[in-house]
Amino acid sequence: WLFQKKKPTSFFFFINSFEFFSNSDSNSFFNLLKKFKEFLINQSKNGFRKKLFFKKIFIENICFSYHLQRLSEYIQYLFIFDLFLKIIFPLISKRGTMEINLVETMDPFLEGVVLSVKPPEKTWKTVSYLSGGEKTLSSLAVVFSLQELKYSSWYLLDEIDAALDFRNVTKISSYLISYAKNSQILIVSLRNNILANSNQILGIYKIFGETKIISLQNRI
Repeated sequence: WLFQKKKPTSFFFFINSFEFFSNSDSNSFFNLLKKFKEFLINQSKNGFRKKLFFKKIFIENICFSYHLQRLSEYIQYLFIFDLFLKIIFPLISKRGTMEINLVETMDPFLEGVVLSVKPPEKTWKTVSYLSGGEKTLSSLAVVFSLQELKYSSWYLLDEIDAALDFRNVTKISSYLISYAKNSQILIVSLRNNILANSNQILGIYKIFGETKIISLQNRI
């Protein structure tokens, strides 16, 4: 019974009993028992610390493995997304160039990403230094690139052609036709070349103080 794990106090009670009946602290046998008791207590504490240490190492390894998996998937999708940006942006911006870069390469999740754009016959710029039309084309390139990664069932675009000239609006309109095969695209626009390529037009107007809605089916 001295070494049963289910009753850890039994052996200490046994030692304390001998200490109680001992009349002298100088007795070598009882001093030995005291030292052995202290040794067992220290070993139990150290064993508990070791268990906590190994549990901590185990949890840290699991977290690190999930971090590596997350990082691998993030870099993979970022690379594919950057590839689509370099393909799509020149098609809608007169041979411009666009790419995405990590702000902090050592820790990609710390600072995020930055978009760099090179408009035709211009130098590299960040999105904040672009003109209104260039910002629109850059934003659309991002949307179309995300569309290539994961298709959405429908999109709502509100006056995306407001800052674009006629040539760029025509390019965007033609590009939207190809995406309309897999998704439903709703566009709020006043430009004729956007309306001409739509499948159905909903017009809203006001007459005699009342709001009217007209629907036209494009048969072209």
